[in-house]
Amino acid sequence: MGLQKKLVLGIGIPAELCTNVDTTDGLTNGASCCIKKFDYRVENSCRCSIVWVKFDDETVGKKWRVKYRHLYEDGIEMSWTPVLEICRRFMYKYYKTYQIVRRQFPLYVSAGKTIHKAQGSTIQEAVMHFGSKAINHVHYVGLSRVTSLSGVHILNLNPAKISVSSDVQMEMERLRTHRQISFPEAPDNSVDSMRVCVQNCRSLRKHFEDVKNENNLLSADIIGFVETRLGTFSAEYNIDGFKMLASTPEQSLHGITVYYRNNVNITSYDFKTVSGIECAFIAIGDLLITFVYCPPKVATIANFTVFLSSVSEKIYGHFVQNHRTVKLVIMGDFNYEYAESSSISQVFRSTSIQLNQLIDQVTTDYGSCLDHIYTDSPFHGSGAFESYYSDHKVLYIDLKI
Repeated sequence: MGLQKKLVLGIGIPAELCTNVDTTDGLTNGASCCIKKFDYRVENSCRCSIVWVKFDDETVGKKWRVKYRHLYEDGIEMSWTPVLEICRRFMYKYYKTYQIVRRQFPLYVSAGKTIHKAQGSTIQEAVMHFGSKAINHVHYVGLSRVTSLSGVHILNLNPAKISVSSDVQMEMERLRTHRQISFPEAPDNSVDSMRVCVQNCRSLRKHFEDVKNENNLLSADIIGFVETRLGTFSAEYNIDGFKMLASTPEQSLHGITVYYRNNVNITSYDFKTVSGIECAFIAIGDLLITFVYCPPKVATIANFTVFLSSVSEKIYGHFVQNHRTVKLVIMGDFNYEYAESSSISQVFRSTSIQLNQLIDQVTTDYGSCLDHIYTDSPFHGSGAFESYYSDHKVLYIDLKI
């Protein structure tokens, strides 16, 4: 039941709760504290009524201190928390059935504890004995509990017993060799290039603070976010150094938002939905960038074909009639697994536009390549890099300008 059969406490010694008292207030099994005062409230009684403690984490017991504020008297600090006896009832049958009631303070002395029991604790000073057996990682667990090396006092250290799990060694080797996160180099401003990024950010409203501090992403000249879900709150999401364009719910159900640097001259833009595929057309001189979000239910070859027809119409209306040659980039979340021989690659190659897909790596945390970049424009490089706040990677292309 967690309660001690015999409980011996003393003023100033470390202790811990031995059962959950109020999990919503941090009063959980293992919460560490220091004994401050024994309070005898019943006249002529030798039984303590309240044990006052100070928790190592000052947020623990905050609600409890408010609830029992009427118990505070002179000499009791407001940072102390009252610990009251709790009851445990059980039935015992011997000829008759008896109800047994145990009353005890939910505490135990924790000046000494096993290293494994100390996991999660932060200690200023500690005396450690690592024993005679080789136990995986026990030295790391023990030493990392103490805030400084000067506070560590070791008894009977045997370096030959320091042990690391073979599974951990294998995993660390795998992370070092096969799972390193690579980030693209920031664009070289001395080179005539323009970096364009796109990402399904899974709600810009939710991850805006993360985006604002993602330096690899903000090194781009133009950033397109899809599935932003901004609704009518788009004006609140400005980023220093960038101008902002955002679709309305009528133009794009899931939302597309485009940021472009102050020195980028956008000649025209348009948000629309074609056969359920949401897109943003951004024209910069003879360059047409199209950011795309295709919901899973409409990710079909027939809809992609209609979408490309709309792109062709946009090219004709904006460029051909004005006797200009167009360079085209289409990028975003297509929700269609890409392969060199897949139908979607054939569709983008078979049209009059003749675009090549540049991304040949997984673009989601699920091992799929759902995000693509199609272009016929010359470029320095392209790829994808990680972001911690979304399950979709950031795609980028460095265009030659």
